[in-house]
Amino acid sequence: MRAFEIHTYQNGRWKIDSVFDDKELALFEAKRMEDSARFSGVRVVEEAFDENNNKTSARTIYRGSKADQSNQKDLKANTQARQEVEIERRRATPYPAAQGQEERVQSLSIDLDFSS
Repeated sequence: MRAFEIHTYQNGRWKIDSVFDDKELALFEAKRMEDSARFSGVRVVEEAFDENNNKTSARTIYRGSKADQSNQKDLKANTQARQEVEIERRRATPYPAAQGQEERVQSLSIDLDFSS
């Protein structure tokens, strides 16, 4: 048994919008939905159920270009945020070599008394 799910991407999440038993109809509807510009992404996922071993497999057979653009935008924003966090983490954490040098400098300080 095969089913074709149309997934829509909106507000940062994918959700199942509708399910078809006809591949061509599902693809036609997905393209129509993408052209409407209501969603930032549309995809069609084919799900196949094998009754002999009770297993389901799924694969994406159509992905609208707006979804790719949105995913690229999100990926770029996430990458930039991770880089900023790493920079701040490095600023807040002293380097181990620097800590060792401070200890060494402190151990070399000598009290000199020139009052006599």
